[in-house]
Amino acid sequence: MKKIILTWTTLLLASVAPRLGLAQTSTNQPQPTEVAPASPADLNGPQMPPLPEYYVEDKPGFVKSGAGMYLLGGGGATGFTQTAATDVSKIGGAYDVRLVVGSRLPIALEAAYIGTANSMTALGLGNNALLYSNGAEGNLRLNLTSKSVIQPYLAAGAAWKHYNLHSAQNTTSDVKSSDDTLEVPMAAGIAVRAGGFIADVRGAYRQSFSNDMIGNANLSNWAAKLNIGIEF
Repeated sequence: MKKIILTWTTLLLASVAPRLGLAQTSTNQPQPTEVAPASPADLNGPQMPPLPEYYVEDKPGFVKSGAGMYLLGGGGATGFTQTAATDVSKIGGAYDVRLVVGSRLPIALEAAYIGTANSMTALGLGNNALLYSNGAEGNLRLNLTSKSVIQPYLAAGAAWKHYNLHSAQNTTSDVKSSDDTLEVPMAAGIAVRAGGFIADVRGAYRQSFSNDMIGNANLSNWAAKLNIGIEF
């Protein structure tokens, strides 16, 4: 009888033990983790930051030339910088017509017709004496931006200017009736462009050479101008 009981006990344990082992093994197995689906940004790679609002097209439809060009005209105020010249003259007007080649490039070229008019108060001159000038200017221009609505720039170059004195009388030997000068213009400005139209504000200083219009006075001068025009 004891043998029968031991036999049945052995068979029962043999049948139950594997099941208990499988259950224990299944509970110890690592559970699968959920993976979040990839977003469109991850699939497309790194995204570019949004462009600033002042960004414009590299070459809008109205820009027919590859480099871009400005045609500008306008005027402002001018005066001499040396005391010997300011003592006999007043702040006057300045004007120019300017062509800029390379408005869509970092480096541009400028060519301009320039002119000025200043009242004179020297001894021996008439009450309505005026000193006129006209000439030509060429500059190399550095555009600090080339694809934005606001375009600051720096420019420098060379200019020739011819002065003429218009007076009812001229009995003084200190002021000549005409003179030709060479100048080195240096300018800084900001151009604002929208839809092909340009507004350009610039300040300039011109170092003058080879001048004896007003005795020994140097005719170096400054100018502040507002020009408007078109880009094409």
